[in-house]
Amino acid sequence: INDILDVSVIEAGKLELHEKELVIPRLMESVIRLVKSRAEFSGVQLINNIQEPLPGLRADVRRVKQIFLNLLTNAIKFSPRGKTITLATTNDEDGALAIFVSDNGIGMSKEEINLAMTPFGRANHAYIRNIEGTGLGLPLCNSLIKAHGGSLNIQSIPEKGTTITVLFPPGRVIRG
Repeated sequence: INDILDVSVIEAGKLELHEKELVIPRLMESVIRLVKSRAEFSGVQLINNIQEPLPGLRADVRRVKQIFLNLLTNAIKFSPRGKTITLATTNDEDGALAIFVSDNGIGMSKEEINLAMTPFGRANHAYIRNIEGTGLGLPLCNSLIKAHGGSLNIQSIPEKGTTITVLFPPGRVIRG
């Protein structure tokens, strides 16, 4: 229900960002704590390669957490036992900050990516038929990062895995 409400707020143009300076490694540690038991229950390993020093980020902490909770939850849901999920980051040459969520799970075709990016769209993969979900997670993440002036990019290969890149623009990155 919360995802539906959030999508409605965004579609109505009523989303307000409550921005402050975020410390990305600390934020990601708190997100990982929230999904750790689910990953352990699913037999999936989480690897956090996001470490200090990183520049700060001017953003809405609740919304950024929401993005990465959705992305990590999806990665856990769509990764079979024994697989890994990795969080990593890089700074682009233009000063943007890219945060990656990579898994070696079931992956998606281009058609499945397009479907997954539409509200209530869910790929018709045999693996996911019995997995809970509304099909709002990726569209919501996309809208939330766009509200921050950034972008979300999905690279995926069926049966190999998926890497989702969340890119925060240089204007949101706080240097030294």
